[in-house]
Amino acid sequence: MAGTGDRGWWRQLFPLHCTLCRERGAPLCSLCALRLRPPPAPGPGDVDHLDGVAALFAYSGAGRTAITRLKFDNHRDALDTWAHLMVGAIDVRADVVTWVPTSAGRRRQRGVDQAELLARSVGRSCRAPVKRTLRRTSSGDQIGRDRLARRTLRFEP
Repeated sequence: MAGTGDRGWWRQLFPLHCTLCRERGAPLCSLCALRLRPPPAPGPGDVDHLDGVAALFAYSGAGRTAITRLKFDNHRDALDTWAHLMVGAIDVRADVVTWVPTSAGRRRQRGVDQAELLARSVGRSCRAPVKRTLRRTSSGDQIGRDRLARRTLRFEP
């Protein structure tokens, strides 16, 4: 089969589809990219303990759909696109890339930790090492919790 790159044959068999509209050809089509809303600015106290924070889009509307399709439908076509955009959204060189791990139960249920997949793609994009630095010490879903309750989930190095 004809194709370019190491994965050309793979893409012939399994072409990319837009995460949002499912059109064949790109992991995010130009029309759907316009549907992603800008993220809200961090509120007071949200990032006091961090050097900075960046988000690609608001977690509502099309942005929420994109994330839930990755998490719950295992739709990975846009992973490298999100990673490339994330690297472009920050203006610092990363010493290491890490992620907030999902619960062991969710990992078993989904077969993978999507946050880890995204972190590994970001690491490849910015040529930084990827390391697991956190371990979840409490369980529980974030779904249905308010903002304060989501922040009480516990992690340790």
